[in-house]
Amino acid sequence: MEKLFRIDGDKCEACEKCVQICRQGVFEMIEEDGKIHSEMVHPEKCNDCGLCFMACENQGKPILLKNEEGHECLHKKPKEEELLLN
Repeated sequence: MEKLFRIDGDKCEACEKCVQICRQGVFEMIEEDGKIHSEMVHPEKCNDCGLCFMACENQGKPILLKNEEGHECLHKKPKEEELLLN
């Protein structure tokens, strides 16, 4: 199943930590409706390393995962040993 990611701009605190930590260049900061927040501009580059979840000041809550039908899925926070493998 293809993963469809998006950022919930209302939950993003614009700390830019996901932008800074992502080795794949998935995130960029954008302005939308007068609010700056992170956006996954290249979700196809995501390798599920989980660094964005670990770095997020809001515990990864702004990062949503949806399935092909657009239904929200749970995306677990990775364990530390899983991060070391990526």
